[in-house]
Amino acid sequence: MAAVPVELPGLGKYQGKLGALAIAPRSVRLKPGKPGQVHFDLDFTVLHREAALFTMQTTAAVVPVVKGGRLLIPLGPDALRSVKPTLSPKAADRLAQAIHARLPRAARMMVPRRAGPHAPAPAPAGRRRGGDGQQGHRIWRAAAAPQRQG
Repeated sequence: MAAVPVELPGLGKYQGKLGALAIAPRSVRLKPGKPGQVHFDLDFTVLHREAALFTMQTTAAVVPVVKGGRLLIPLGPDALRSVKPTLSPKAADRLAQAIHARLPRAARMMVPRRAGPHAPAPAPAGRRRGGDGQQGHRIWRAAAAPQRQG
């Protein structure tokens, strides 16, 4: 199925800064529902400038509309019954890069490019060779050690 551009009018002037977003449907499954409604599961990939960011599995209940001889199924936020995003490790990195690229320059200098759940964690202070953790440990041991009577 072809990708469909996504408009986010609630973002106002920030829409242009976000860049082109689109969804690429992966599968659509019709389900039995209440009379007058169309129930379906929709799995799709959210794309940013044609690169996959994450996938979504949604369940929706929609009242179809006939307009100009065409059957339309308007899918808005009020129609969604469940939403399950899935972020693969590669997608998590791409999303982090996309967000990092949009930070103001001063913020980009302060936030590492790989900040996030897949970035290597810094060593704890007590584990750094010759760092404050070792000095603190020596002071604590000296204070806790019994005093010798001489």
